[in-house]
Amino acid sequence: MKSIIGENLRRQREGRGMSVERVARMLEVKPATVVGWETGREHPEPAELELLAKMFDVSVEELHGTVENKTTKKAGAKADNSVSAPGDNLSGIGEGAKSPGDRSRVFGGEPEGRSDIWNSPLAAYLGENEKVLWAGQPTAEHVGGWMSGYERFFHVFMLAFALFWLAFAVNLSSIMGIFSLLFIGMWLYTAFGKYIVLSINKPNIYYAVTNMRVMLCITGRVNRFRDISYKRLSEARLILSRRGTGCGTIVFITPTHIPQYPYGRRYDRVANTNSLLDAFIDIADARRVYDMINAAKAEFEEYERHPF
Repeated sequence: MKSIIGENLRRQREGRGMSVERVARMLEVKPATVVGWETGREHPEPAELELLAKMFDVSVEELHGTVENKTTKKAGAKADNSVSAPGDNLSGIGEGAKSPGDRSRVFGGEPEGRSDIWNSPLAAYLGENEKVLWAGQPTAEHVGGWMSGYERFFHVFMLAFALFWLAFAVNLSSIMGIFSLLFIGMWLYTAFGKYIVLSINKPNIYYAVTNMRVMLCITGRVNRFRDISYKRLSEARLILSRRGTGCGTIVFITPTHIPQYPYGRRYDRVANTNSLLDAFIDIADARRVYDMINAAKAEFEEYERHPF
């Protein structure tokens, strides 16, 4: 027999269109653990229950089933109290679900009325009442400049070490010379490998900005998806092209840890790394998208402080 907590967890998860795998990834537990919670075979720890409540934007008591669920009230807050939900003031930028529960959501906000992005795979990840403000893909132009200081130091160090080893190995055996070629190869990979991988993956990269989060996805045999809620987004950094084309990269910075996270588990990492899912890379009209993200984040935070 399912527990009340398990049933409520399942209802909250499905109501937001979230998969078991996504909840497990956000809590850094195994999907089987989430299934165990929902079926009543296992019970979440108090700290985990608090995180689940924050994730679903409900109270712990609601998950226990001891008070009436307030989700419906929040969804209808605008009609009852004339208070805007996050994203309502940005309605001129794009559109999301045609109605609550509508699974055929569309992307809006593209310049010149583009419709080719409406079939983006990110549509499958949208939650209830989530409005898409902008969606797009990387352009062919390469902006550059989003390499971290650590990466620059590492690249210089690897090149210097490879050249030193090559000069040192000239008077030694051919075996030692092969090692120098290995180090040079490692430097070439670390210096240029990211850009080669980016160029190959650009046609398969999709971005979206909603009233609740930013979303990134790389399609392939297995889709790689990442979302960053405005609650976790510490800062967005804009890097514009020096050519003056308006193309740019928006790097997302997130906290390394969250204090409430149980057992000091790693919640997220600073986004300025090699990963292609840490930034909107080489997008057109980057300044407009950057301003849109900051506006949506500010409105979301205002709604969090005054939900009714």
